[in-house]
Amino acid sequence: MQTLCKNKINLIAFINILFLISKIVIFSQTCFEETVTKWKVDTVIGFTKKWDDVKIGQFE
Repeated sequence: MQTLCKNKINLIAFINILFLISKIVIFSQTCFEETVTKWKVDTVIGFTKKWDDVKIGQFE
């Protein structure tokens, strides 16, 4: 009975650790995706501005 109780506590601790790890992974993925999306948007905006400058330069 004693070992069963001990194993149960270990199992609960193990599940809690897994849950914590999964939360950290999900958070870091979300953070990473937001960073990548922002970087993509910044790149597209920068490229569009450069392209507009080039077009304006050609017609002047």
